[in-house]
Amino acid sequence: MENLKLISVRLEPEVLKKIDDLAAKSSYRTRSNIIQAILKNVIECADSGALWRIIDTLFAYDKGYKVEFRIDRETLMNRRAAKE
Repeated sequence: MENLKLISVRLEPEVLKKIDDLAAKSSYRTRSNIIQAILKNVIECADSGALWRIIDTLFAYDKGYKVEFRIDRETLMNRRAAKE
């Protein structure tokens, strides 16, 4: 297992409730596991422009933003080629 670091963060109660609701629906997912997976995938898969828009946009839900998670075939091929 990788060396995970214990940190402390402050979350809005509504965000924490949604995370806890997700954890309650699964017997093996924990609050930490869910937060780690979300952060890792967003940080690794989003380009820097998208990351900064996510970080800098206040009230994104109210403004109609929607996050999508899809496979981009060209990116997949480029990443595979880079490993070879």
